[in-house]
Amino acid sequence: MASEGVKGRVPVKLGLLHNVVIQGLAPFSGWLNYFRVGLSKKLIQELNRWIIRRLRVFLWKQWKLPRTKVRNLKGLGISHNDALKLGNTRKGPWAVSDYMLMNFALPAQWFVKNHGLIRLR
Repeated sequence: MASEGVKGRVPVKLGLLHNVVIQGLAPFSGWLNYFRVGLSKKLIQELNRWIIRRLRVFLWKQWKLPRTKVRNLKGLGISHNDALKLGNTRKGPWAVSDYMLMNFALPAQWFVKNHGLIRLR
């Protein structure tokens, strides 16, 4: 499956910069152009969603401490109370990455505009 290839390109190691990780995803646009005929639009959309979610997990793990999570969420436009709830949650990174507040704080366009993520189309 394509997500297995993405897993190798989006590690959950904490020492990497997210810009470097996003640049590592560039070969997937070429992969998609090669296999476009055989892939459905739904599969491509699911892969895009999966990549964004994996990048959110990557950032969430880099923030480590609850106070860092709260500070960064507030900086991304989340209210103080919501940032406290989300930053201090005991849920794992994969579960948190799918929360509505995370979708609001780190939308797909944030990765595209600020970090040059190339969306698969």
